[in-house]
Amino acid sequence: MLSKEIFKQIIVDANKTTEDVEFEGNYLFAFYDDTFIVQKQSTDNAYNVNDVEIVPVSEILSTEVPFIEDNNRSDFTKVIEFAFPSDKTDVLEAMQDLRDYYFTNPRFTIVDNGITYNVNIKATRPNKTRELYDRSGKFIMVYQIKLDMSVYNSVKGYDSNDLTVKINNIDLDYIDFTFSSNMVLDPSNKFGSDITENEVYARGIGGVARMIHNKGTVTSLIFNTMIGVLPKETTFNLKYGLEAGFIEEFTIYFFDTTVTTSKNGVIIIDTKWSVN
Repeated sequence: MLSKEIFKQIIVDANKTTEDVEFEGNYLFAFYDDTFIVQKQSTDNAYNVNDVEIVPVSEILSTEVPFIEDNNRSDFTKVIEFAFPSDKTDVLEAMQDLRDYYFTNPRFTIVDNGITYNVNIKATRPNKTRELYDRSGKFIMVYQIKLDMSVYNSVKGYDSNDLTVKINNIDLDYIDFTFSSNMVLDPSNKFGSDITENEVYARGIGGVARMIHNKGTVTSLIFNTMIGVLPKETTFNLKYGLEAGFIEEFTIYFFDTTVTTSKNGVIIIDTKWSVN
């Protein structure tokens, strides 16, 4: 079951934290003897069991939006809850680590029913939903993380995570990046009774780009070519590739650049580019 495999991977990723926390799912939040202690088989001796304090994790919501494309894509929204005693403060750090992990590693693959799926995932920061009072005088804190993801058959499609876009050997922090080619017809050809088609004279390569002005080297250089601090003929190195091991390299320049600002908003750079 695809949804189950995704949840299992989330638990695996949650336990990658450096905090002294062990997440276990799928548990309902019902407490026996006011404890979060479970008995697990010892890793040192298969005949022994150890008492282990866990953080129970429960999936309380999972919705799927299927698409009709042949790549078997579905978008999932999952809400998972974590319960832990109020004095176990390192759990909050561990949950934040999970959010940060998916922020820097927004993709993983899973196998379900013999099919490998690419999963692109985004997680919210942990948010408190409620607290429970147990008989021992402690409060049990319950936090949620919401996860949004797109899942598709990896054999039947690409996504932007497969794309390599580097400017001056630096990953471009782009919102949209368009790569296109245009045919240039031989200008010496004329329409007439003896000529039935024009011949391709050259192939021009270029496109448009929208990016966040992130105070990085690349966007600063593009901005400076727009305002005249650098010559408009300033060239950049573009590395662009979609398939693994296949990266094209071009010398390009940017032109027709627009900078958009809004109150309390990020600065957006829209520009066109062309092979020099």
